[in-house]
Amino acid sequence: KTPAGDRVGIYLIHAESRAAAERIAAGDPFTVAGHATFDLIDWEVHQIMGAGPFAGSGLRSPGIGGAH
Repeated sequence: KTPAGDRVGIYLIHAESRAAAERIAAGDPFTVAGHATFDLIDWEVHQIMGAGPFAGSGLRSPGIGGAH
């Protein structure tokens, strides 16, 4: 919560296009129920200096839905 008591949050969406990301965000249950709104901000992620990989398969932690 913010000091004013507002609930805020952030999540990243990996989508094929901005329109696809907007559909995903608009379908969030809290948004659909009218409890939240969203701001869609483009963010271009680059893999540098060994950070990443940013592919879905590379983001899975061992033992959590990925290969062991």
